[in-house]
Amino acid sequence: MHPHAYIVISAGGSGTRLWPMSRKAKPKQFLTFWNNQSLLQHTYEQACRAVPSERVIVLTTQGLVGEVCNQLPTLDPTNLLTEPTGKNTGPSVALAAESIYQRDPEAIMVTLWADHIRTNADRFIAIVHDAITVVEQHPDAIVMMGIPPRHPETGLGYIHQGKRIRGFDTLENSIFAVQSFKEKPDEATAKRYVASGEYLWNSGYSVARAQTLLDAFKAYEPALLEQVRQYCKTRSTTTWDAILPIAVDYAIMERYPRMYVIPSEIGWHEVGTWTLLRDFLKMSHPGSSVTEGNCLTVDSHNNLILGHKRLIATAGLQNTIVVDTDDALLICQQDNVHQLKEILQQLTEQGKREYL
Repeated sequence: MHPHAYIVISAGGSGTRLWPMSRKAKPKQFLTFWNNQSLLQHTYEQACRAVPSERVIVLTTQGLVGEVCNQLPTLDPTNLLTEPTGKNTGPSVALAAESIYQRDPEAIMVTLWADHIRTNADRFIAIVHDAITVVEQHPDAIVMMGIPPRHPETGLGYIHQGKRIRGFDTLENSIFAVQSFKEKPDEATAKRYVASGEYLWNSGYSVARAQTLLDAFKAYEPALLEQVRQYCKTRSTTTWDAILPIAVDYAIMERYPRMYVIPSEIGWHEVGTWTLLRDFLKMSHPGSSVTEGNCLTVDSHNNLILGHKRLIATAGLQNTIVVDTDDALLICQQDNVHQLKEILQQLTEQGKREYL
């Protein structure tokens, strides 16, 4: 079944919005928040259920290779794809498509990100298989997985769902045209999107032939594709360093004319900020706050408190993030989590790189 299907897991992000637990040497995709697995292990396990493990590729930066190998000891070294430094998602997808195409010119490439949670694995795998079937029948299509929104969310991009695509009645899931991609909206726009029933959260997951992706890069970002191909031939860091960062959505997805989307109820959760992680963990935690570790709370509500060594005690605390690690303690109001980047900037300017 689907003998040319490959899954690429992108695992090279820095995860700075989950500092101080997420660090440069061990960013968020390597951390365990749920089900006794890191986010990478969670994604890899589901990927190996969707396609044979010999066709699951992990893409990461060179500085994270050791951590990937530690967490995925069964990963074949030939299935570990590295880039010298992160250049955003556009160059990463181009590198994966070029590498897999050289291995199998008929390859269909499923692109996943290693820092999400999908609680409904069976449904997720079924949708992956349906998307692969669509690409087998429509070789020039790129199929996205869109998440039916659970609430108006301003931190995610949206996909405007168009007309249903006919001819796939035998599939479990319906296929729709993508009318447009939308940037992260303000609150009023997000409410309008959700109320209309026409918009999906953009998970970033895509399924397409490797050849189709390369053709799209050639059409819209030819210089980028040429640089990636040169890097694949020479493995020159100088060549890679010259590549300009760009998101894959900007590079090809928003410009490509044959975009499809499958509404995907897969229990998908983006946990890239402390507030998003708290909201996810609330689903399985009694009470109004999420506490893990040695914690004691009195009259405290809607908090996230993580600390596994010394006792953390709170009284009258609300809407606050408390994260205690061996060498750093974060205390932050939920409305100020965006200021983490300012904290990291100050640490950099003060030369305190051991905390990054």
